[in-house]
Amino acid sequence: MKRLIMLMTVAGLLTVAGCTRNDSELVESGSEGMVTLKACLPQQFQTRSIGDGQTATKLTYAVYEAGSTTPLLTSGSEGAPAVEFVNLQAQLSLRLATGKSYDILFWADAYGQDGGQSPYTVDFDAQTVTVDYASALSNDETRDAFFGSIKGLVVTNSVSQSVTLARPFAQVNVGADDLSDAAASGIQTDNISTAMSVTNVPTTLNMSDGTTSGSTDVTFASNAVPTETLIVSGKTYTYLSMNYLLVGADKTTANFSFEFTDGAATGTRTFSNVPVQRNYRTNIIGSILTQSVDFDIEIDPGFTDPDHGVSALLVAAENGGTVTLTEDLTFDNDITVAEGKTLTLNLNGNDIVFDSEDLYTGFYVDGDMVINGTGSISYKNGGILIVNETGSLVINDGVFSSDVNCIQNYGGSVVINGGHFSVSQMVDGYWYLLNQLDSNPGTIVVKGGTFVNYDPATGDPGRGGSFVADGYYSKLVSDNPNTYQILKGAEASSVDDIKDAVASGEPVITLTGDIALTEVLSFSKDITLIADGNVTLTGAPVYFSGENTVVKGVRFDNGSDDSGNASAVYVTGQKCKNLVFENCEFTNAQWDAIQLTDKDVESITITDCTFRNSLGAGYRYIHLELRNGGAYYANANAKLTITGCTFENVSKAYCKDSAVTICGFMHDNMTIENNVVKGDGADNITDSMFWICDGTNFGKLFSADELKVMFRYE
Repeated sequence: MKRLIMLMTVAGLLTVAGCTRNDSELVESGSEGMVTLKACLPQQFQTRSIGDGQTATKLTYAVYEAGSTTPLLTSGSEGAPAVEFVNLQAQLSLRLATGKSYDILFWADAYGQDGGQSPYTVDFDAQTVTVDYASALSNDETRDAFFGSIKGLVVTNSVSQSVTLARPFAQVNVGADDLSDAAASGIQTDNISTAMSVTNVPTTLNMSDGTTSGSTDVTFASNAVPTETLIVSGKTYTYLSMNYLLVGADKTTANFSFEFTDGAATGTRTFSNVPVQRNYRTNIIGSILTQSVDFDIEIDPGFTDPDHGVSALLVAAENGGTVTLTEDLTFDNDITVAEGKTLTLNLNGNDIVFDSEDLYTGFYVDGDMVINGTGSISYKNGGILIVNETGSLVINDGVFSSDVNCIQNYGGSVVINGGHFSVSQMVDGYWYLLNQLDSNPGTIVVKGGTFVNYDPATGDPGRGGSFVADGYYSKLVSDNPNTYQILKGAEASSVDDIKDAVASGEPVITLTGDIALTEVLSFSKDITLIADGNVTLTGAPVYFSGENTVVKGVRFDNGSDDSGNASAVYVTGQKCKNLVFENCEFTNAQWDAIQLTDKDVESITITDCTFRNSLGAGYRYIHLELRNGGAYYANANAKLTITGCTFENVSKAYCKDSAVTICGFMHDNMTIENNVVKGDGADNITDSMFWICDGTNFGKLFSADELKVMFRYE
């Protein structure tokens, strides 16, 4: 070892103002300068018991010529006195040669450089500290330790230099809020001890550059729980576990197995992908003793600047929980919401950015995910969310922008109640804001939000359909670019409510109560009419005269007037293009249940409807007879679908003409299947009771054999 002229003074018992004070001691000795080194442990821990730094009382150190790895002096050198901390501070004075530069390394723990039974092997020749976990006990505060360095210290006549040491560890805490519930369940809460196992923990710290190396699986053996309480964000928890892990400077994740026992009963919890980082507290908190999923995570700012959102979000995604962001977050990895877990994410005015060229999407939703609050989620190189078969996603607010895809549904459930959605480019001529897997589409229901260059009423690009929920509609609110907003329609429980909605141009009306019609009710424009529950219209007929009419779930017990030949529903204004009746009921109309004569119709769909007459009245149930003035008209392109319907009482006593009369549609354009005929006349399915001609060719009707396939006797 090189000869070093020195004067060392132990000043650990001196009271110093703090590590920011620049005290100097002038020494006039020609080629020597007095160097005063002040080592401090973080002052903010003084109000704590666990993690207050008070157990790390012994300072070890080494001095090197700058850039060298061979120590000139260490605290273990012959004659070098021990330096200890008092009130988290220690002072060391050295005489060093002026005009030279030095590096100094520091390590502080409860054992000292040559302390017996120390779990730390300090090697100043290698500039490393190696951690031995073989005999580690859970909840052992004596394993707390700190390190630091001063690099390139230039010695003049006198120099004063301060350094605040930092932990090379993450402190992982487990806290419970269910102690009383646990006691009520029979757990002996006064006799709990805990253990913890962790995978892939580094074993060696380079004190000079802060890097870590080595890897081992660690078990902190069972030990009595801490006597202190764990306080996180102002809330007090029962302290169950505290352990120190050697980790690197960058965020990483670790898998933990946690065990508690009262001597008789034992419970285990698994915490996967828990974020850990040097000088951070990772607090796993919640109903740990009585529940296997009810917990969350927070990062205590007592160690260093917190990264609340990243840590909380990663753990809650893996294990379930509620996360309210307090800062913008950036990820270079995707995040999976685990199957069987629920992540509730409140953006709270903050942004999540996925910043990588290697990801396919930002979130994979295998469990349940709810997104609330203003803020944004974006990924410029791919999609934002994929919802798999076991997953469900509810979006209530937020801005979602991506390169090619916002949400892809691979068999799960998606409900969108709000938010703003956009992508920056088309794929194969489509804007893929909402997309379904062809082989397993799942469900997408949209009840709110705005969508750029895409209308949810058109469903999946390439698949068609509509994602807009019943009772809601899509409105073009801007054309630069085209932007669609999903709005809730009007609600009506009276005739006046309906008339007001029609007068104001509401395209969707939801009926919320039974309505008696004392006069004809007319819808002159496009309308979607939906029943909320069991809603019945009685009395006078209803006329639909718009181009597009959709009626869902309404019970028509109407179609009566003084003439005795009123129909329940008329479509006769010669404007209809598309007509849909779904899950409706038609009862006891005087004439027809549905009567349509509009020749330029493009499609008629009647599905899952029930037709019944029980009063000996009625002429037909379905009467579709295309007319051009007074003449019959054959529309070669019109499509007709009648599926899943039930026809009750089709005898002449209840349907004086026929149950179904269709004229003007071509047989090749008809889909008639899976219908049921029952009640009076059900065993008499004939081409006179179901009179369906090919266009206007009255001599070409579906035969009885064909009809019995379309209308099943029951």
